[in-house]
Amino acid sequence: MEKPADIWTPALIAGAVFGLLSGTPFVGALNCACCSLVVGAGVIATFMVVRASGTPVSWGRGALVGLIAGTFTAIFSTLVSVLFILMQGKGITGHIEEAADQAAQIAPSMQEAARVVVGLGAPFILALLLIVELCIYAPFGALGGVLGRAIFEKRAAPPAPSSPPPPEGPGSPGPMLTP
Repeated sequence: MEKPADIWTPALIAGAVFGLLSGTPFVGALNCACCSLVVGAGVIATFMVVRASGTPVSWGRGALVGLIAGTFTAIFSTLVSVLFILMQGKGITGHIEEAADQAAQIAPSMQEAARVVVGLGAPFILALLLIVELCIYAPFGALGGVLGRAIFEKRAAPPAPSSPPPPEGPGSPGPMLTP
């Protein structure tokens, strides 16, 4: 029996590439269209697994590859977003304060909520951002994995192994006799 293909390397590669894209300011806006970049990470990771696998990839394995790719996408996207925020020179809390000032023009109650978040500090904000992205990106990555399996896996699933009948022995009831 052939060993299934590695799922971690394709998930890491697709997650890193699509995480870079998702964290980039203008390109990342593509995620506004049903998390298209995250779904793409799942599709591409599953494509790589299907291509490397000697046996058909199951629906569950496709979903798992996509879920892992979505998780890596969230991690890389968060890191890239933070780098872009730091390159602007404001720092993470400065970025949140600016967003709070803009939100106050629309809804004054939002400014106080943003001030509370800023008071919690940059590490808390980063952790919160990562948790939110993980909760969104992982399921959309799994969806991409299922779509990738549907698109790229053309091989038929192997037949299920049949179990042999139980052996007849001293403790078995034996054959049924009909009158």
